[in-house]
Amino acid sequence: MAGDIFVSKDRHWAASSWNFYWAAEFLVNNVEDDKAAAWIREVIDEHIMIIDLDGDFTPPARRLILRLLRDKLIPDAEKRFSPDDPERGGALKILRELADLAREVAEQDRQS
Repeated sequence: MAGDIFVSKDRHWAASSWNFYWAAEFLVNNVEDDKAAAWIREVIDEHIMIIDLDGDFTPPARRLILRLLRDKLIPDAEKRFSPDDPERGGALKILRELADLAREVAEQDRQS
């Protein structure tokens, strides 16, 4: 099973369920917007497997989530995945794809 995070109307990140849940848990633990955190928690608990930044969140919450994904996701993952974990390299690669996508979309938002 896979999960998707739509960072814009036409850009999304698709990943295995464990990568999706890892990223979603990161957001729940770091987003400073109670409504956004509650919705992401519901996505996790109900196994919805889709987070749509444009459709599920207010513009300020969307910007906050993009910023977290862009700036904090990888440093957090690098701390939490043990260097001895055989899954570390693959997990970081997949999470970097999400961080890079968030960076691209945030840049497009700034230009428009």
